[in-house]
Amino acid sequence: MTISTLVKSFAAALTAAAIYGAAVVPAGAATNTITLINGSNESDVTLVFTARATESFVLVEGYQVNDVETVTNNMVTLSGGGPNLLGSTWQQGFAAVGSNSLTFSDGTSVPGLGFSAQNPPDVDTFYQAFATVVGQSYTYSFDYKNNTAKLGLATNSLLTATAESVPEASTWAMLLLGFVGLGFASYRARRAAASIA
Repeated sequence: MTISTLVKSFAAALTAAAIYGAAVVPAGAATNTITLINGSNESDVTLVFTARATESFVLVEGYQVNDVETVTNNMVTLSGGGPNLLGSTWQQGFAAVGSNSLTFSDGTSVPGLGFSAQNPPDVDTFYQAFATVVGQSYTYSFDYKNNTAKLGLATNSLLTATAESVPEASTWAMLLLGFVGLGFASYRARRAAASIA
C-alpha cells in the first residue's frame, strides 16, 4: 500500500467523519454565548441554556487594555430560581501574551473576575463545570463593569461568556469508534479494489 492510498483513505474517513460529526455533535452541545466589545460601563447579563448532558460549564474570557473589566455576582441556577451551582474556584487559562487577570472577592460565594490582558486578541479565560439535569433550563447571570467606558476613555475591551453542556464520555467514545470504523472500512475497500485491479 502506498502513502497516497493511505492519505486518500484517511481523507475519505475524515469526510465521512465530518458528515457523521455534523449530525452527532449538536445533540451533545447546547451553547449560549454573548460577546461585549468595548462594552458599556455597567450591564446585567443573562444567558439561558438547556442542559443536554449531566455536566455543563460556563466559560468567560476577555481583555481590557490599560484598565480592568469585571464580572461579579456570578450565578448559575435552574431557570426560575434555586441555589447557585457555581463553586468558589475558577479554573484559569492565561493569554499567550500580556496576561494580567485575576479573581477577587465580590462579597458572594463565587469570586469575581477581573480581565486586564494587555495584548488583543489574546484573552484570559476563566471556567467552571457543574452538574446539570438533562432537559432542564439553566440561567447564568453576572454583572459586568468596564471602568474605561464610564470614564469616557476609548480603550479596547472584549468579554465573551459561554454556557454550554458537555457531551457524555460515552458520546465521545462512540464518535471516536465510528471514526475508526469508517477509516478501517475505507482502507479495506480500497485494498480490495487494488487487489482486483
